[in-house]
Amino acid sequence: MLIYIKNKLDQLISTNKTINGSLWTISGQIFANLLRLCSNLIMAWLLVPEAFGVIAIISVLLIGVNLLTDFGLSASIIRSKRGTEHNFINTLWTLQIIRGVVMWIICLLIAEPIASFYNEEILSILVPVAGFVFIVKGFRSTSLALLNRKLEIKKIIIWELSSQLLGILVMVTYGVFDPVVWALIVGSIVDALTKTVSSFFVGNPIKHKLYIENEAFLEIFGFGKWLFVSSLFNFLATNFDKLILGKLVALSTLGVYHIAKIVADIPLMVIQQLSSRVLYPLYSFDNRSSEGLIYSKIVRLRNILLAFVLLMVICIVVLSEIFFTNFYRDSYIGASWIAPLLCINVWIVSLQATLDGVPLAMGLSRITASVSIIATIAKIFFSIVGFLLFELQGFILGLALGSLVSYTFFSSKLKQLGFSFMRQDLLFTLYLGLTVVLYYGMQNVNGIIFDVGPYVLSIGFIFIAITVFILYILFYVRVFPAIKHNI
Repeated sequence: MLIYIKNKLDQLISTNKTINGSLWTISGQIFANLLRLCSNLIMAWLLVPEAFGVIAIISVLLIGVNLLTDFGLSASIIRSKRGTEHNFINTLWTLQIIRGVVMWIICLLIAEPIASFYNEEILSILVPVAGFVFIVKGFRSTSLALLNRKLEIKKIIIWELSSQLLGILVMVTYGVFDPVVWALIVGSIVDALTKTVSSFFVGNPIKHKLYIENEAFLEIFGFGKWLFVSSLFNFLATNFDKLILGKLVALSTLGVYHIAKIVADIPLMVIQQLSSRVLYPLYSFDNRSSEGLIYSKIVRLRNILLAFVLLMVICIVVLSEIFFTNFYRDSYIGASWIAPLLCINVWIVSLQATLDGVPLAMGLSRITASVSIIATIAKIFFSIVGFLLFELQGFILGLALGSLVSYTFFSSKLKQLGFSFMRQDLLFTLYLGLTVVLYYGMQNVNGIIFDVGPYVLSIGFIFIAITVFILYILFYVRVFPAIKHNI
């Protein structure tokens, strides 16, 4: 009886933290993306598209180096039963420092070849300087992962937003006085330095020391080896577009694509943060409990999350033309059609992102690796074929088709584990498709059946979409007491 009561209390606490963590993650991502949009908007007026093309290449390279050395260090703290032990934490921190140094050395080695490949000599200098952030991040305290393990998201969000704001202020100030690509690099380094120093004052202070315990190392490596494979192919699947486009199109076109992708990826960034900070720790907590993962609970959580992502996608599709036409220079006008088209891929990947934590929580990182491999092969194949047939439009549609192949394969793997979400996803996708078709249909008949300004039509449509979303949430709000009752 006492064990039963303890389990129920633990689950109730987990539920409250899940709700609070979700709200803080969503709020944090909204503010973070607003800051990012404002900073990009300012920098777009200060810098030419070619500068964003250069930074797009650098950002992809840094992400690639980061993922190519990813052994799931933070994920190990969240998942492992030893995640709060000092020996385990210090082993992980030591490995994190070694990884940071290795990543910077890789940046030094690839700088010249990359500069030669893209015929941009400045990359030979920018890549090593930008890669210095890896050494800085290597010394970051593990207290953040411990907070994530306990679903104490509020402290993490405040920490991130404060550091991001300081980095943006430095970047914009630098850009005003010297409008070159270096402003973006310096801003990212200041952001990394601020986060590393302040990480030792977030949550419960941890006294780290250089130490490697053999047992802890084997556990981390055993879990992380498949995450390494997954990260390798996940990098290629999610970032190869900018690497390839850097050779297929002009640098200015790549810069416009980069700006459009920043806007289009907002829903995906939100859902990925929710997945890593809330859903994965929650799934891990449930999997460690006696009841294990509960299918109905995942379905109810996704009914809320997918509705929110759907609303964001609709807003981007409807408002992109107004946003890029009125707030960006004419040289960025192509982003007004690129962003809505990218939303097809964003929606498909978002469906999968809400479930990525399920196999990881069960210790089945091999599934995540296999899905990443399929996604990489499918996206590269279909996007290149699409480019050959329809140039940039075909390239973007090829990305979406590759993501659909990956999602289908992932769904089949989940079904083997006893989880099937395709009916739920199909209903949301059908609603999204009908809504977008309705909007473009109203645009085509505007001036024939009725006559309103294009801005009035777009804003009115968004108002209706938000109203429907609020009514849906109010109708479905019983999900929260239902979760508390059932888990």
